[in-house]
Parts: sequence; structure tokens; C-alpha cells
Amino acid sequence: MFRILDTEQLQHCLSAWVEHLQFCLEGQTVAIDGKTLRGSHNNAGSVKPLHVVNVWANSVNFCLGQISVTKKSNEIPAVQELLSILNLKGAVVTADAMHCQQKTATKIIDSDADYILQVKNNQPRLLKTIAKSFADHEATDFAAKQVRSSTIRERNRTREETRIGMVCPAPAPAPVALRCVAKAVDGFKNHRADGPHSSSEQRYNSNRNVLLHRQPAATRATSRESPS
Repeated sequence: MFRILDTEQLQHCLSAWVEHLQFCLEGQTVAIDGKTLRGSHNNAGSVKPLHVVNVWANSVNFCLGQISVTKKSNEIPAVQELLSILNLKGAVVTADAMHCQQKTATKIIDSDADYILQVKNNQPRLLKTIAKSFADHEATDFAAKQVRSSTIRERNRTREETRIGMVCPAPAPAPVALRCVAKAVDGFKNHRADGPHSSSEQRYNSNRNVLLHRQPAATRATSRESPS
């Protein structure tokens, strides 16, 4: 039965139904994430795996919208289409570095929402600017009042994870209403004698003054897949 449905019309109907539920997304994290569905391919029939983009509201554990794409590189226009359909007023939208695009950021702002977007090598100038900004603050031992930090520690049996979030004003000139930049340092250690230790560092940009007690959790959403 689902094969004969108009998928575009179904998406619009589901979006209208979700909007009718009237979720309060004010200040809540909404994570955008693309994934390839395991087992959706058919080698005998030359059917490629299905790749979908989800918009996931973390506070209510609910998928606000979903759209399929032919391949991962088509995620960017698919996300921009979803942003045009969904009511995300008041939400904080997070996404990985693929979606660190001016058009995507503008659509989020036009939806009366805010964004926290990961920055990687696909935006080399912005990445370099953020890295230099934090390097300058580090040279003064983060003495400037504009720089804020927060640390979250979690422990599960033999594993201990520490996540440090740092926020500072965006360096000028700033694109797309950019107000602050952030850095998250995520490290874990195993308390066993031969256990592994590792750490990673991610950088982000946002159009809002990020609340530090929320920033580590919000940025974590960009590095975790939304639930199936």
C-alpha cells in the first residue's frame, strides 16, 4: 500500500499532523542527521541502500520530519526543504559540518529558530578563524570575561568521560548573524591498567549566545546519530 502513496503529499500530511501536536520547542535541541538504513538494499535487484534525513526533537524523542535522498551528497538541499516545511520556532537546531552552509543557516533563522552548526574543513576559512580565536584566548589563559566554559563529567563502570565546552564572541566579520563560536573537547579514559584513552576536539558556530549549561549537550547532538 505504501508504494502507491505520493511520498511528497504524505510528508506534508505528516508535517501538518506533527505541527498539530503543538510541541513546545522553545530552547529545545532539534538534531538534523542523515543515515543509511541497514538492510534496505537489494543486490540482486540492483537496489541501493535507502539514505534518509531525520529531524529529531530530543526533548520529546520524536521525529518531526524525514525525507529520503538518493545519496548522502544530496542531504544539503533535502535539509533545506525540511526547514521550509517544519515549524521549528524557538528551537536550537544542530547539524554536522555538511550543513554548515549560509543558505541553511538563513533558513533556520527565517524559521524563528537558532542554530549550532559544526565546522570542519569544508569551511576552511571559518575553521581557521575559530581556531585562531581560541588560540588567542588560550594565550591569555582565557582571562577575557567574554570567554565562558563548562565541564560535564560522566562515569559508567570503568569508563570516565569528560566534556568541556567553551564559548566566546564571534570574531568579525561574522556571516549569517553569527554571534558566537564554540569548542567542545570530548575525552574518555578507561580506569583499567591497559585500557584505552582518547580525546577529540570539535568546533561550532552559532547565531545565539549559547547557554553553557546546555552547550555540551547540544553540541553532542551533532556527533551522535538520531535514534532509528
